Amino acid sequence: MHTILFVDDEPSILSSLSFLFKRTYNVLTAESGPEALKLFKNQESPIHVIVSDQRMPDMLGVELLREVKKISPSTMRILLTGYSDLQSVIASVNTGEVFRYINKPWDNDKLRNAVHQACQFSDRVKQIRESILPNKSALQPNVAKTETHVLFIDPDFVNRQALSSLFQNNYKVHLAGSAREAFAILQKHPIAVITTEANLSDVDGADFLAAVKNMYPSIATILLTDIQDSILAIRLINEGSLFRYLVKPFRRDALKSTMSEAISLHRTADENPEASVKTLEVMEEPPLPINDASMQDTLEAVRKRIQQRSGY
Repeated sequence: MHTILFVDDEPSILSSLSFLFKRTYNVLTAESGPEALKLFKNQESPIHVIVSDQRMPDMLGVELLREVKKISPSTMRILLTGYSDLQSVIASVNTGEVFRYINKPWDNDKLRNAVHQACQFSDRVKQIRESILPNKSALQPNVAKTETHVLFIDPDFVNRQALSSLFQNNYKVHLAGSAREAFAILQKHPIAVITTEANLSDVDGADFLAAVKNMYPSIATILLTDIQDSILAIRLINEGSLFRYLVKPFRRDALKSTMSEAISLHRTADENPEASVKTLEVMEEPPLPINDASMQDTLEAVRKRIQQRSGY
C-alpha cells in the first residue's frame, strides 16, 4: 500500500483529506513543514507522495517540497493551495519541486486521480534510481556529440538577434519569429533547448510548448517573458511542459546558466530517457505522429490528449 503525507496548518482540512484517502492509502498527516520533515527522517517505510499546502506559518509549502526532494527524491510532490501566489508558482517550476499544482477547493475525483498518478510515478522513479543510478557512467552526457542546437522563438526581431549574439559562439542557434517557423525548424534539426515568448503571433505559447514536449520529450523548454501569469505557470506545471520560467528583465549570466542546465537535462533525457523524471509523463503515451502533419493538426491532437488525461 502506498503512503501519502498531507501537510496543512488547518486540522479540518487534514481531517477531510484523511477521510477521502484512508481506505486506499496509508495516510500520514502533519500540521507544519518541520513536523513533516521529522516524519520523513523517522519513517522507516517510504512516503510515496506528499501533498502540501503553500501558505503555512513555519515553512512555505514550496520550501518544504524543496527539502523533501533532497531527502527523498522518489517522493512525488503536490502543492495544494487556495492562493495563486505567482512567486511560489514560478519557484516551484524553476526548482523542480512540484509534480502537480492543485487549487483549493479541490475536486475529489481529480485529486484522487492526481494522487494515483503520483504514486505510479513514485514507483517508476524508485525503480529507475535502483536500476540506472548505480551505473553513474550511464548518466554522463556524451561530450563528444556534435554541436548543440538551440532554438529561440520571439516575434521581436531585435530580441531574436540579441539572443543569437549571446549564444552563437557556444551553440548552433536557430531563430524563429512564429510558432509556424519554429515547427518547421524542429522537423529539420536536432534541437536540444527551446526558449519562447508566451505570446506568439500565430498560436498560444503554452499550447506550442505542450506540443513540443509530446513530439520531442527530451527537448528542454524555457519561457522567457515579461508576463507574470500564475495561471499560465500552473498550467505549464500540470502539463509537464516547462523546464524554466524566466521573467524579464533577467541577467545575462542567469540566462546562460539556465541554458547550460537545460542542455544537461536534454542530454540525460536523450541518452537515458527514463533517468529524467521530467520526461516520464509524456513517455507514458505513444509519440504524436509528425510526418506530413500540419502545426494546427498537431496542436489539436495535443489539446485532445491533455484533456483525456486524468488528474489536473
